[in-house]
Amino acid sequence: MSSRPHRPASNPFATRHTQPGCVPPLDAAGRPVDLASLLSRLRELGGCGTIVGPHGSGKTNLLTHLAAALADHAGSLGPLRARSARDTVGILKAILAAAPGTVVCIDSWEQIGPVGRLAVRVIATRRRCGLLVTSHVPTALPTLVECRTSPEILAAIVATLPGAGGSIAKADLEDACPRHDGNLRDALADLYDRFESRRSP
Repeated sequence: MSSRPHRPASNPFATRHTQPGCVPPLDAAGRPVDLASLLSRLRELGGCGTIVGPHGSGKTNLLTHLAAALADHAGSLGPLRARSARDTVGILKAILAAAPGTVVCIDSWEQIGPVGRLAVRVIATRRRCGLLVTSHVPTALPTLVECRTSPEILAAIVATLPGAGGSIAKADLEDACPRHDGNLRDALADLYDRFESRRSP
C-alpha cells in the first residue's frame, strides 16, 4: 500500500488568517484592547472619533472590530473603504440611507480630501449619525485612540496564528519588525515569505 504524499502545512501568515477582523486588536504591549472602554469613550466624544496611527499599525483591524461591536449595540455602517475623492459620493449615499444613530465607519479618511471630509461631516450631522474613521494623522474629529506598533504586538499576533511555530523563531520576529519600520502588515508578509521558504516540499 502506497503512503499518502506529505501535504505541506498551510501558511499561517496567509491573508485569510491575518486580514482585518481576523487578528485580535492589541495595544502596544501586545495585550487585548478593551473594546467596551473604547465604545464608552466614543459615546463621550459624541459618537465621533479618529483612530490615528502610521501605516501597518492595526487601525483597520481595530476599526473592523469596533464596527462589529457597534453593530451589536447602537448600529454601525461599514467599514467603508476610502481610496480617493471619488469615493465621497458613495459614502454620502450610504449615510443618507442609514438610520439616525448609526455610527458610520470609514477607513482611510484622509483619502477623500478636505471637501469630501467636510461634506461627509455635514451630512452625517444632519442625519444624526456618528463618524468613526482611521487616519495617519490627527483630524478635525477628536482622537479616540492612537495605534502604535512594537515587536511585542507582532509576537502576540503570531502567537494567535494556527501553526506559526516551528520554522518561525523569535529571531525572525525580532528582525521582521524593525526591518519594516514597525509596519506590522509588511512584517507579517515578510514572515509569510520566510515560512514559505522553509516549509517541507
